[in-house]
Amino acid sequence: MVYNNYMKRSRIVFLFVLVFVALLWCVSGTAGSGKISADAKGPADEISKDNLKSTIELLEGYGERSSWKKQSEAIAWARGQFEKLGIPCWIEMYESGGKTWPNLFARIEGKKDPSALIMVIAHIDSKSSDPEREAPGADDNGTGVAVLLEIARTLRQYARGDSIQFCLFTNEERGSKGSKAFARMARAQGQDIKAVINLDTLGYNRPLKFFDWDALWIRGSLKGKKQAMSQMVKNLRLPMPGGKDVLIVGGRPANGKLVKVVGDRIRESSGIPVKEIVHDGAC
Repeated sequence: MVYNNYMKRSRIVFLFVLVFVALLWCVSGTAGSGKISADAKGPADEISKDNLKSTIELLEGYGERSSWKKQSEAIAWARGQFEKLGIPCWIEMYESGGKTWPNLFARIEGKKDPSALIMVIAHIDSKSSDPEREAPGADDNGTGVAVLLEIARTLRQYARGDSIQFCLFTNEERGSKGSKAFARMARAQGQDIKAVINLDTLGYNRPLKFFDWDALWIRGSLKGKKQAMSQMVKNLRLPMPGGKDVLIVGGRPANGKLVKVVGDRIRESSGIPVKEIVHDGAC
């Protein structure tokens, strides 16, 4: 669980939206054709930093999104956002721990092959050392939800080749219960899923300072304070490929051209440094 100030992340979270809009624009429009046009125009200029900020602040405002009550409320709110955008959406329920939990889905139908799905997913729940009391979940995973909703807003009028399906899962922090329930159903139904983009803990740089008094102070118990200290040490050891505020765009050799197109578009739109990685081990 990361307790953070949104404004410290606004620039890089905004850039993550550019990454995924560019990626989805290229992939959904060229599936089946094998061609990618570097000159294709997209809706990236419509992205709103204010929307990202308001979504993250609203989700933090729940206090915690670990309990059944707060997760259900957050899912209901997100469903309302899709409905305002005019994107068809629905809720699917699953059983876990003696309760019935909701997963939220929305879909922009493709023009060429609507049954083929490019999935954009995020989890809406959060955790901390005392999740029932406080787990605001700004980076994990308010940023992911904010980016997903902004992608949906900017692409809603741009139906391409395949369908883009948005999924907000509950109970990721309890063993990915929500996404596993969907995966079982999707396999049983034989759904044609071409790709999955998972938005989780976006826009997070390693802290520039080792010690964070706020992270320590917010933990009420001695055990919680020890956990906070342990996390500070882990943060200090996290690798930062390419440096601070550098975005990594990666892919396998077969997708090398797509990696370059997305990287170039991000540079042109933002001026932020981008590192492109193409190798067999890239996901």
